Parts: sequence; structure tokens; C-alpha cells
Amino acid sequence: MNQNPTQEQNENNAKGAPQHKPTRIRIEPVEMGGLSKTKFLSTQDFMKMINKIFSAVTPDYEGSKIEILPNGEINGYVYFAEKGAASEGQFKAIEGALSKGGAFTNKTAGAIYSHNVRNTSYKRYELTDKCKEAFEEFIPRFPKNLLRQNGGRKPEINWGVVVKEEQEQAYNGMQAPVFVKIPIDLNKLLSKVYGYKGENGSNYYYIISINRPISSYKEPNGNIIPTNWLLSIAQLNDKALFAAFENIGGSPMQNTLGIFKG
Repeated sequence: MNQNPTQEQNENNAKGAPQHKPTRIRIEPVEMGGLSKTKFLSTQDFMKMINKIFSAVTPDYEGSKIEILPNGEINGYVYFAEKGAASEGQFKAIEGALSKGGAFTNKTAGAIYSHNVRNTSYKRYELTDKCKEAFEEFIPRFPKNLLRQNGGRKPEINWGVVVKEEQEQAYNGMQAPVFVKIPIDLNKLLSKVYGYKGENGSNYYYIISINRPISSYKEPNGNIIPTNWLLSIAQLNDKALFAAFENIGGSPMQNTLGIFKG
């Protein structure tokens, strides 16, 4: 079949004969809206943010740690070490457990730790009252052993369980320092940093999700250990979320093919 245009077709085109326009479906764009905002943040940048906040309030602040467990659980911790006096506007975070208001040096505390208390629950330090007041809101409420029942009233923080002590490995006979460690609720921290109140009386909730490893190192046995993770942080608007839930009802499917007719 000859596919070349005829002389008559060429003449019609030259005269401006109407061309065929394919049928198209026109859709006007609308605002997507949504239930959340999302921010990507590495664990290292997250820890830098934590350190900037807490190092400003106490000279004893040492650093932070975000722990990613194999089951996907994300835990946060902050560490303290005995240092100098508090500046104006700051408070001391830890004090010697044997002498209220006293202070151990890391050398003394480390010697005690190494000598006779490795396998006991004995602690060399305790948090000061001001430190407990300041960090109480950031202490996780789960697992339940972090809380102590208070005669039917609001449960109290069980500081004896919350506060842990860790010591670095000693090298060449040098005494390693002892650090005081407490867990922090990363979601509560995010609500303080990015806010927990939205427009029209709405509340914000935060969800932290693991995206992927950014950097890692290889152990001698060949295991790959991630050292920095990319996290996805979602800020949820509770009113928008509840409105979406209200729209979730019975599905108007009236056939066996699963055709939606709503």
C-alpha cells in the first residue's frame, strides 16, 4: 500500500485544512496537601545537634550516641564525665555518689571501678538534683522498669535504673575515664527542637525511620559495620491524621472483581 501523501492531500494541507487532534483527558492540578513533613538527617548530624543543645547547659556533658539495633530499633544516649565548675547559667550534672555534693576525678573513680566493682551495681557517680530536673522530660517511658510507681500518682523516674556507668578500654596501663550514661527519648527531643504545636490547635508527632547506611568500616573478620546512617524524620499533624482516619470506612465494592465504585 502506497503510504506517500496524494497530490490532493498535499493541496488540502497547503490550504490550511484542519488537522486531527488526538483526544486527551484534561486534569487541573490541585494542592496535594499531606499529613506530614519529612526531613533527612544523618545520625552524625543528629548527634551534633544533641551535643550543641546539652553542652551549653552543663560543663560535665561529654557527648551523645545514637544506636541502631539489628531489629531496626533506634535508641539515644547522652554521656557525662566529671569536669570543671559550672559557668553562669549552667549546672553540674554529676557528683560523687559516696559524698553528696563532692566530686571524684576520673582517675579516682576509674581506680575504684577497676579494683573492686566491675561485677556489682555499685556506682561512683550520681546525677545532681538539677540535672534530674532538667533531663526528666527527655527520659523514655519505656521499658517500664525506667519508671517507679508512686502510690497511684504519676509514675516517677527510677533513676537507679536509668543511670548507667561505662568505662573505655584501658591502654598501656593508663586508667580509662568513667562516663555516666542516661537514655533520651529522641522523639521528645525533636518536639523541643522543631515544635509540638501547629496551626489551629493541632499537635505535631515525630517518627524516625532508618533510610540506609552512609558510611561503614570493615572488621578483620569481614563484617561490615555502619558508622553513620541516613534517617528520615517525619513531622505528623494530628488533626490532618485524624481527618484521614475519619474518611476510612467501609469500601464500596459491590462485585467479586474488586472494582471500586465509590
